[in-house]
Amino acid sequence: MRKNIKTGTFYTKYTRAASITLAAGLIVSGLAGCGFSNIDSAATQPGNTIVSSETSGVADNLTTGVTDLSDKTGASMTSGAVSSQAATSAANRTMGVCGLYIYDEASGARRFVDRTYASTWEKGRDIMCFEVFNTREASLPGKVFKYMWEPVWFTPDDAAKYRIGYAVDFTLKDGTKIHKMLIEPEDTLEYKKYMEFYMYDDYHQTPGVWYSHVEQSAYNSDTILTSIKFTAGQEYDKIDGKVTLTAFIYDPAAGQFDKAGNYTGSVYYSIDVVNR
Repeated sequence: MRKNIKTGTFYTKYTRAASITLAAGLIVSGLAGCGFSNIDSAATQPGNTIVSSETSGVADNLTTGVTDLSDKTGASMTSGAVSSQAATSAANRTMGVCGLYIYDEASGARRFVDRTYASTWEKGRDIMCFEVFNTREASLPGKVFKYMWEPVWFTPDDAAKYRIGYAVDFTLKDGTKIHKMLIEPEDTLEYKKYMEFYMYDDYHQTPGVWYSHVEQSAYNSDTILTSIKFTAGQEYDKIDGKVTLTAFIYDPAAGQFDKAGNYTGSVYYSIDVVNR
């Protein structure tokens, strides 16, 4: 176990079984997909809710020429969670679907985030960790992330070639619009004074062993950034109310980025992370 490079401060995180001590940003492999420096998991703190929205929240700068927001299977990206029966079909267990989930510590299940996640932000405190699955089932039971994620992700024969990336978009109160692609750990540093982003490879871990977010020195072609954690930065209050998070699945060899570095593929999902 090692200290989080951000603070090195130790906090106490409570689970149903026992109280355990951990470093901010460290997580035990197999439970929540990424860790919280808050005393309690943000999934169970009062005031944190998932709110449905009729708007897609897809970042305007993310893609070029994408207007219907449909995935490769033809399912509308604005339809939200799909039924359990539909989600377990072969069509929905392909790389044509991308969904964002949060870990509910009370139930031990992952819950699909339907367009909006709202909570009260506090400087230096974790907001939530969002995990990427290639499905949009409403709930995914099970506690060990690796054993839940692996059979879903590797359903397609060519699944091993795919990777996960993120884009964040937000507007400052002075009108400045910020768009940032997060492909590697170093990409998270530019706007950390507003919002800190920590990306995790939850798959390449040994269940039961502590680990931290991926650092640039450890990032390589095998890394799969399966989750991203939001922590309010020192100047978070300059953000005008929300950050739009887009997760996308891409093939590094397929040329799915334009000259500006924006994702041009069609397998993505967006939510608004809202300060209320």
